[in-house]
Amino acid sequence: MRNLIFKNIIEIFAGTCLCVMCICVIISVFDRFVMQMGLPWPEEVARYLLVWGAFLSMAAVAKKNQHYAVDFFTKKWFSDETMPFVHIAVNVLSCIVMVIAIAKGIEITIIMNGQQSPALGIPMSWIFASIPICCCLIFLFFFYYTTAEIKYIYSKKTK
Repeated sequence: MRNLIFKNIIEIFAGTCLCVMCICVIISVFDRFVMQMGLPWPEEVARYLLVWGAFLSMAAVAKKNQHYAVDFFTKKWFSDETMPFVHIAVNVLSCIVMVIAIAKGIEITIIMNGQQSPALGIPMSWIFASIPICCCLIFLFFFYYTTAEIKYIYSKKTK
């Protein structure tokens, strides 16, 4: 059981963000339209959970190597023998993009460190930290799949 939870920890956090976000939106709608009041915190919590949930979901998809791909052109232009090289090229480009996103995410997180959210009073850097943290995870998953693809090509050549 513990291994299953640890294995799916990213998905669990992303799903929890989604569930809590939905509860916050329901509370906000109920409070605004039924109670005729307006609590500021549910909207803010929902917004921040949406950000974290989106980035965690991207990491979860990258972990399973199921990121969005348009393979119409690759299947048309490349043979089955060259597809591993195409996958490597795409993963290397994705790793480069993730390194840039990590660097810029760290910059934004540092800039936002002095600012606090209006309703909750938490540092905005906690929200923006989702960018470098999740992009780091995505980078690690892409790197793993790139090395696996290289090992696959190498094993085919040695046979």
